[in-house]
Amino acid sequence: MHGGILSTLIDEVCGWVVTRKLQTSGYTVQLNVKFKKAIPTTESELTIRAKVSKQVRNLVYINAEIANSKGELCNEGEAIYFLMNQEKAKEMGFIYCDVEE
Repeated sequence: MHGGILSTLIDEVCGWVVTRKLQTSGYTVQLNVKFKKAIPTTESELTIRAKVSKQVRNLVYINAEIANSKGELCNEGEAIYFLMNQEKAKEMGFIYCDVEE
């Protein structure tokens, strides 16, 4: 699978962490991806996970990973997102995102 597609998946899941877990909008400041194992385009299933590793004022650091259908770690990434304040997020169209338990 093309590295740009895999990088996009990592960036997207990190964006969802900002939206769902932090309840705001933001944008990518930096994205680093390590390609550890090739993923063929015929791969039947990917598991993509991300979590906040730290937050410093309006910057949040998010670690992400992509595993194949065998559970093997294939890609790791770290994204740094700039978090918008609630007023700016609302201007950009973000109101609220329901969070599941």
